Amino acid sequence: MKDTSKKVVALGLSALMLAGFAGCGNSDKGEANSGDTIKIGVNYELTGDVAQYGLTSAAGIEMAINEVNEAGGS
Repeated sequence: MKDTSKKVVALGLSALMLAGFAGCGNSDKGEANSGDTIKIGVNYELTGDVAQYGLTSAAGIEMAINEVNEAGGS
């Protein structure tokens, strides 16, 4: 019984790894390769007990982006 459960767990982990690697491909489609756009992702808390930190950080990022864009984008 233990050998069977080990095989099932190994098969499940292998399937999860394959699913994770499937999303790691390089794509030549879309705006990502145009050279004109830089996409920035941020994960901050904007609600709840610690929202004050996330909101001020997001505002600081927006300020920095505006300063760079006003200076010609370089």
